Amino acid sequence: MLDLLLNQTKGRMAEMQLPGDVQAWQGQLAEIETLFEAAQKELAVEQQSAAQLEGKRRAELNVLRQLESRSGVLRELQRRFALLEQQYLSDLRRLESIAEAGTRLGQINEERCPVCGAAAEHQEHDHQKASAAPEDVAQSCLAEAAKIRLLISDLHLTRSDNDREIARLEGLTLEAKERIRTVATQLSEMLKPRVELALQRLRESQTRRDTYRRALELHGRVNELQGLLGELGLAASGKGEELESARVRSDEAEAFSQEVESLLRAWHFPGLDRVTFSESDQDIVISGRTRASHGKGVRAIAHAAFNLALLNLCVKAEKPHPGFALIDSPLVVYREPDTDEGGFSHDVKDAFYRSIAEEFRASQVIIFENEDPPSDLGADANIIRFTGASHGRQGFIPKSV
Repeated sequence: MLDLLLNQTKGRMAEMQLPGDVQAWQGQLAEIETLFEAAQKELAVEQQSAAQLEGKRRAELNVLRQLESRSGVLRELQRRFALLEQQYLSDLRRLESIAEAGTRLGQINEERCPVCGAAAEHQEHDHQKASAAPEDVAQSCLAEAAKIRLLISDLHLTRSDNDREIARLEGLTLEAKERIRTVATQLSEMLKPRVELALQRLRESQTRRDTYRRALELHGRVNELQGLLGELGLAASGKGEELESARVRSDEAEAFSQEVESLLRAWHFPGLDRVTFSESDQDIVISGRTRASHGKGVRAIAHAAFNLALLNLCVKAEKPHPGFALIDSPLVVYREPDTDEGGFSHDVKDAFYRSIAEEFRASQVIIFENEDPPSDLGADANIIRFTGASHGRQGFIPKSV
């Protein structure tokens, strides 16, 4: 296995096709590290320059927006002033018409009444009200028209000023656009290629740096694997021998077999003679029969005995062990034994629980079982019932976890 890893690692190194030896690689890596740092600094400088130009471009864009906004306001005012001038001209024509009509009426001679023949001075009535003479109305209209002409003159001056301001803003807008184009040109034609070149150098340096780092890492792994092969006494260039997995001999498992036998006797296991250990199966043999040859009921309870005996043996011998065992349904199958295992004692279940409660006080044994344990266990066991309903505890692991 180590030879395979060693050959694979050497193959990866050969695929890289780097010239020189390890010392040359280390020298190249040091030079590349220097180039990489220089490329980083160069890129930082170019990016800072680009940031300054970008800030200048944003400032010019803000100025351009303000100029365009001001110009738009003035153009809207010019449009409204044009409408106001049209209104003034309409009023002026109306006043001129009234003034002309008043003048014409003042020039007409008074005549007698066509009905009664009375002269005008004799036509006096109580309901008649005093009214302005046509000449007075004409003079008033002319005076009002003169005021409107003054307003039109002022309006012309205002519109002229606005036209000049609009023209000035248009000039400033063109200048701002030109400055923006200049900055954009600097960014795209001058600074952008420099930034891209600096970024390309940085990427090339990073790629070469990673390559040499990988090569040195593989070389270190080769040395490590060769050292392991040397410690194990295997030839570095040979195929190596497959390491045999650790197997337990029957004499080494004697104490373990006795622990299993002790548990099974405490559980009133029927027909129990002797428990031994099979080297070929690496499993326990109960009364001359391997565990696998029994039915599923005996296999389940024998599996529980195997795990608990291992826990007990490790605790007594102060061997590494987590200190707990978790067993799932060791008795639910045993409650109805197979047909070839008839005559099993039904007090095994009670003895199973009582034995664990008494002998494993210093450890933790978690048992999941569908059958209720004996009611006289008392404080020696913590019994939790899973309801599976909306009330009570629904499972071993809470839903919120």
